[in-house]
Amino acid sequence: RFTRSIVHDLKNPLNIIGIAADMATNERATLEMRESARGRIRQQINRISSMVNEVVEFTRNSNTTFVLALLDYRQLVGDVLADLRPNMNLRSVSVDLLNEPPAIKLAVNPERLARVFSNLFGNASEAMPDGGTISLRFEVKNNHVFTTIMDDGPGIPEAVRHNLFTAFVTHGKPNGTGLGLSICRRIIEDHRGEIWLENGEKGGAAFTFTLPLPASSQPERMEIKGGGY
Repeated sequence: RFTRSIVHDLKNPLNIIGIAADMATNERATLEMRESARGRIRQQINRISSMVNEVVEFTRNSNTTFVLALLDYRQLVGDVLADLRPNMNLRSVSVDLLNEPPAIKLAVNPERLARVFSNLFGNASEAMPDGGTISLRFEVKNNHVFTTIMDDGPGIPEAVRHNLFTAFVTHGKPNGTGLGLSICRRIIEDHRGEIWLENGEKGGAAFTFTLPLPASSQPERMEIKGGGY
Protein backbone atom coordinates (compact mmCIF):
# COMPACT_ATOMS: atom_id res chain seq x y z
CA ARG A 1 0.00 0.00 0.00
CA PHE A 2 2.82 2.37 0.91
CA THR A 3 4.69 1.90 -2.39
CA ARG A 4 1.50 2.09 -4.44
CA SER A 5 0.51 5.34 -2.74
CA ILE A 6 3.90 6.99 -3.33
CA VAL A 7 4.08 5.95 -6.99
CA HIS A 8 0.58 7.28 -7.56
CA ASP A 9 1.38 10.59 -5.88
CA LEU A 10 4.53 11.09 -7.98
CA LYS A 11 2.83 10.55 -11.33
CA ASN A 12 0.95 13.85 -11.42
CA PRO A 13 3.88 16.23 -10.78
CA LEU A 14 6.07 14.24 -13.19
CA ASN A 15 3.43 14.55 -15.89
CA ILE A 16 3.20 18.30 -15.28
CA ILE A 17 7.00 18.61 -15.50
CA GLY A 18 7.00 16.72 -18.81
CA ILE A 19 4.35 18.96 -20.36
CA ALA A 20 5.97 22.13 -19.00
CA ALA A 21 9.41 21.04 -20.26
CA ASP A 22 8.02 20.71 -23.78
CA MET A 23 6.59 24.22 -23.54
CA ALA A 24 9.79 25.67 -22.05
CA THR A 25 11.81 24.41 -25.05
CA ASN A 26 9.22 25.24 -27.70
CA GLU A 27 10.70 27.92 -29.94
CA ARG A 28 7.23 28.93 -31.11
CA ALA A 29 6.10 29.72 -27.56
CA THR A 30 6.28 33.30 -26.33
CA LEU A 31 8.84 34.33 -23.74
CA GLU A 32 6.04 34.69 -21.18
CA MET A 33 4.77 31.17 -21.91
CA ARG A 34 8.27 29.68 -21.58
CA GLU A 35 8.90 31.52 -18.31
CA SER A 36 5.55 30.33 -16.96
CA ALA A 37 6.48 26.76 -17.90
CA ARG A 38 9.82 27.06 -16.10
CA GLY A 39 7.96 28.32 -13.04
CA ARG A 40 5.66 25.29 -13.12
CA ILE A 41 8.69 23.00 -13.35
CA ARG A 42 10.26 24.62 -10.29
CA GLN A 43 6.97 24.36 -8.41
CA GLN A 44 6.61 20.65 -9.17
CA ILE A 45 10.24 19.95 -8.25
CA ASN A 46 9.59 21.56 -4.87
CA ARG A 47 6.47 19.43 -4.55
CA ILE A 48 8.38 16.22 -5.29
CA SER A 49 11.12 17.27 -2.87
CA SER A 50 8.49 17.74 -0.15
CA MET A 51 7.06 14.28 -0.88
CA VAL A 52 10.52 12.69 -0.69
CA ASN A 53 11.21 14.42 2.63
CA GLU A 54 7.92 13.07 4.00
CA VAL A 55 8.76 9.53 2.88
CA VAL A 56 12.25 9.75 4.43
CA GLU A 57 10.77 10.98 7.71
CA PHE A 58 8.03 8.34 7.67
CA THR A 59 10.47 5.48 7.07
CA ARG A 60 12.82 6.45 9.88
CA ASN A 61 13.53 3.43 12.04
CA SER A 62 11.59 3.61 15.29
CA ASN A 63 14.87 2.96 17.13
CA THR A 64 16.54 6.00 15.57
CA THR A 65 18.03 8.39 18.11
CA PHE A 66 18.23 12.13 17.63
CA VAL A 67 19.61 15.05 19.61
CA LEU A 68 17.60 17.60 21.54
CA ALA A 69 19.39 20.86 22.31
CA LEU A 70 18.36 23.80 24.47
CA LEU A 71 17.56 26.57 21.96
CA ASP A 72 15.81 29.93 22.15
CA TYR A 73 12.31 29.28 20.82
CA ARG A 74 11.82 32.84 19.56
CA GLN A 75 14.99 32.62 17.51
CA LEU A 76 14.08 29.17 16.21
CA VAL A 77 10.61 30.29 15.07
CA GLY A 78 12.12 33.38 13.44
CA ASP A 79 14.59 31.26 11.48
CA VAL A 80 11.86 28.83 10.38
CA LEU A 81 9.53 31.62 9.24
CA ALA A 82 12.36 33.28 7.31
CA ASP A 83 12.70 30.05 5.33
CA LEU A 84 8.95 29.58 4.81
CA ARG A 85 7.87 33.13 3.95
CA PRO A 86 9.27 33.28 0.37
CA ASN A 87 7.26 30.22 -0.66
CA MET A 88 4.17 31.57 1.09
CA ASN A 89 4.57 34.88 -0.76
CA LEU A 90 4.57 33.01 -4.06
CA ARG A 91 1.21 31.53 -3.07
CA SER A 92 -0.23 34.93 -2.03
CA VAL A 93 -0.30 33.79 1.59
CA SER A 94 0.73 36.27 4.30
CA VAL A 95 2.06 35.24 7.70
CA ASP A 96 0.75 37.11 10.75
CA LEU A 97 2.23 36.80 14.24
CA LEU A 98 -0.56 37.56 16.71
CA ASN A 99 2.08 37.79 19.43
CA GLU A 100 5.80 37.17 19.74
CA PRO A 101 7.10 33.65 20.38
CA PRO A 102 8.39 33.35 23.95
CA ALA A 103 12.11 33.93 24.35
CA ILE A 104 12.47 30.69 26.30
CA LYS A 105 14.98 27.92 25.83
CA LEU A 106 13.32 24.62 24.92
CA ALA A 107 14.79 21.16 24.35
CA VAL A 108 14.22 20.71 20.62
CA ASN A 109 15.65 19.22 17.47
CA PRO A 110 15.48 22.24 15.14
CA GLU A 111 15.52 20.26 11.89
CA ARG A 112 12.63 18.03 12.89
CA LEU A 113 10.61 20.85 14.45
CA ALA A 114 11.05 22.87 11.25
CA ARG A 115 9.43 19.91 9.47
CA VAL A 116 6.32 20.37 11.63
CA PHE A 117 6.05 24.04 10.69
CA SER A 118 6.69 23.23 7.03
CA ASN A 119 4.00 20.53 6.92
CA LEU A 120 1.40 22.66 8.71
CA PHE A 121 2.15 25.71 6.55
CA GLY A 122 1.96 23.55 3.43
CA ASN A 123 -1.45 22.22 4.44
CA ALA A 124 -2.70 25.70 5.29
CA SER A 125 -1.56 27.22 1.99
CA GLU A 126 -3.14 24.39 -0.01
CA ALA A 127 -6.41 25.04 1.83
CA MET A 128 -6.27 28.62 0.51
CA PRO A 129 -5.56 28.29 -3.23
CA ASP A 130 -6.55 31.91 -3.84
CA GLY A 131 -4.37 33.21 -1.03
CA GLY A 132 -5.08 34.18 2.55
CA THR A 133 -3.42 34.52 5.93
CA ILE A 134 -1.68 32.07 8.22
CA SER A 135 -1.80 33.35 11.81
CA LEU A 136 0.40 32.17 14.66
CA ARG A 137 -0.31 32.52 18.37
CA PHE A 138 1.92 31.52 21.29
CA GLU A 139 1.12 30.92 24.94
CA VAL A 140 3.04 29.63 27.94
CA LYS A 141 0.96 27.71 30.48
CA ASN A 142 0.99 24.48 32.47
CA ASN A 143 4.76 24.16 32.01
CA HIS A 144 4.38 24.04 28.22
CA VAL A 145 4.68 26.39 25.27
CA PHE A 146 1.55 26.28 23.10
CA THR A 147 1.94 27.12 19.41
CA THR A 148 -1.23 27.55 17.31
CA ILE A 149 -1.17 27.82 13.51
CA MET A 150 -4.46 29.00 11.94
CA ASP A 151 -5.59 29.52 8.34
CA ASP A 152 -8.45 31.21 6.48
CA GLY A 153 -9.45 28.06 4.60
CA PRO A 154 -12.75 26.17 4.70
CA GLY A 155 -11.75 24.10 7.72
CA ILE A 156 -11.80 20.33 8.13
CA PRO A 157 -15.10 18.42 8.49
CA GLU A 158 -15.81 16.80 11.83
CA ALA A 159 -16.22 13.42 10.12
CA VAL A 160 -12.52 13.13 9.22
CA ARG A 161 -10.96 14.72 12.29
CA HIS A 162 -10.73 11.59 14.42
CA ASN A 163 -8.19 9.92 12.10
CA LEU A 164 -6.59 12.97 10.51
CA PHE A 165 -3.22 12.20 12.13
CA THR A 166 -3.22 8.63 10.80
CA ALA A 167 -0.81 7.79 7.98
CA PHE A 168 -2.28 7.88 4.43
CA VAL A 169 -5.32 9.91 5.53
CA THR A 170 -5.79 13.11 3.50
CA HIS A 171 -8.43 15.81 3.23
CA GLY A 172 -8.62 18.25 0.34
CA LYS A 173 -5.22 17.18 -1.04
CA PRO A 174 -5.79 14.81 -3.98
CA ASN A 175 -2.06 14.71 -4.70
CA GLY A 176 -0.73 14.46 -1.15
CA THR A 177 1.02 11.49 0.42
CA GLY A 178 -1.23 11.42 3.47
CA LEU A 179 1.90 11.33 5.65
CA GLY A 180 2.35 14.97 6.66
CA LEU A 181 0.18 15.12 9.77
CA SER A 182 1.22 11.68 11.01
CA ILE A 183 4.81 12.89 10.73
CA CYS A 184 3.92 16.04 12.69
CA ARG A 185 2.38 13.94 15.44
CA ARG A 186 5.39 11.67 15.74
CA ILE A 187 7.83 14.56 15.86
CA ILE A 188 5.85 16.43 18.51
CA GLU A 189 5.36 13.27 20.59
CA ASP A 190 9.10 12.59 20.32
CA HIS A 191 9.51 16.04 21.89
CA ARG A 192 7.16 14.91 24.69
CA GLY A 193 4.41 17.23 23.49
CA GLU A 194 0.94 16.92 21.97
CA ILE A 195 -0.73 18.13 18.77
CA TRP A 196 -4.42 18.53 17.95
CA LEU A 197 -6.89 20.25 15.63
CA GLU A 198 -9.59 22.78 16.53
CA ASN A 199 -11.86 25.19 14.69
CA GLY A 200 -10.02 28.38 13.82
CA GLU A 201 -11.22 31.80 14.94
CA LYS A 202 -11.92 32.68 11.28
CA GLY A 203 -13.56 29.38 10.46
CA GLY A 204 -10.48 27.64 9.09
CA ALA A 205 -8.30 24.96 10.65
CA ALA A 206 -6.27 25.66 13.79
CA PHE A 207 -3.50 23.23 14.71
CA THR A 208 -1.98 23.54 18.17
CA PHE A 209 1.10 21.73 19.44
CA THR A 210 2.79 21.86 22.81
CA LEU A 211 6.43 21.65 23.84
CA PRO A 212 7.37 21.13 27.49
CA LEU A 213 9.46 23.62 29.40
CA PRO A 214 12.81 22.07 30.32
CA ALA A 215 13.54 20.91 33.84
CA SER A 216 16.16 22.84 35.78
CA SER A 217 18.44 19.81 35.44
CA GLN A 218 17.98 19.61 31.65
CA PRO A 219 21.38 19.19 29.95
CA GLU A 220 22.29 21.43 27.03
CA ARG A 221 22.19 18.42 24.70
CA MET A 222 20.69 14.97 25.06
CA GLU A 223 19.96 11.98 22.83
CA ILE A 224 16.51 10.41 22.82
CA LYS A 225 15.01 7.49 20.94
CA GLY A 226 12.27 8.30 18.45
CA GLY A 227 8.89 6.59 18.46
CA GLY A 228 7.12 4.80 15.63
CA TYR A 229 3.98 5.49 13.63
